[in-house]
Amino acid sequence: MPRQGRKSPLQQIASHFGVNASTVSRALAGDSRISDLKRKEICSFAESLRYCPNVFRRKRRETIGLMIFSDADACVEDNFQREFVRCASNALFERGYHVHVEFLKREKDAWPAFLKNGRVDGVLVSGHPPIELCQRLRESKIPTLVFTDTLERTGCFCVKPDLAEGTQKIVHRLFELGHRRIALLSSSRVYPSIEERYKAFCFALMELGLQPDPSLMIFDLAPSISGGRDGVKMLLERGAPPSAIVFINDYMALGGMMELLTRGFKLPYDISIASHDNLEICKELDPPLASVDISFGQMLSDALELLFAQLDNGFDIPVEKVSKSCFIERASIAKNNRA
Repeated sequence: MPRQGRKSPLQQIASHFGVNASTVSRALAGDSRISDLKRKEICSFAESLRYCPNVFRRKRRETIGLMIFSDADACVEDNFQREFVRCASNALFERGYHVHVEFLKREKDAWPAFLKNGRVDGVLVSGHPPIELCQRLRESKIPTLVFTDTLERTGCFCVKPDLAEGTQKIVHRLFELGHRRIALLSSSRVYPSIEERYKAFCFALMELGLQPDPSLMIFDLAPSISGGRDGVKMLLERGAPPSAIVFINDYMALGGMMELLTRGFKLPYDISIASHDNLEICKELDPPLASVDISFGQMLSDALELLFAQLDNGFDIPVEKVSKSCFIERASIAKNNRA
């Protein structure tokens, strides 16, 4: 309840436009009985007050919003995000839910139209959202699940894979096969999942008595086929090639394999290749790509379970759920012939 003599945000908006609070509530809910112009004016003013009505007080709309963040406007940053949008949308459709998807630039004031207008019951978020955005979602009491992120960073319900175990298994298996010069090609370490893989990679090397070699590590590559090709080019320019390369995701590994084959390397006899995510494409490559399976399907199932716990039961104590990962060995790695 607002303090005596002090108007609530809803009352402030109503007073500003000379209407009653129910009209404001209908406008914020996207009610077609309110004119488009008036609805936009009310929503804009509400946003200036940083006011978002409590979705629990509204009639369920059977609609979930997907918020996908990247460094560029209105685009999907990598193939993992595309897979997330496809699989999450299909899973929600199967439950009878409509889906709104919005691609957002990674900025602290990002706030999609479907939240401004109250058109969704809850949101699934992916792509390392800004902390300020996560805080605003919590304050607004919107049921939220952040995919492949941490409770510590976001303050929201999260699911994430246990990436350390799988990454360490890659390094240990390569070591067993006689590899000592093992390279790591990666996108930016600003993302928790990338940092976790990097630390696990270094820890595994030191556990085996090897010192991590900065000359065999390249970061801030595009998380795509082109990024993998660029990483291999940069690595080969530094001198003698490593006997094995670990890529941070499968599409980067595909690009790296293409670049190595173009340059005449025989895989895996000249260089072994391993990766992360274990997408379906891994089995179709030549040679098939060894990769860490992050239990994507289980993570998505856990994500929906936690989101609907908030929707159905009002459960509002954020938790983080971690899924198992495992290394799937395939023909892209082999014994080091240069050992």
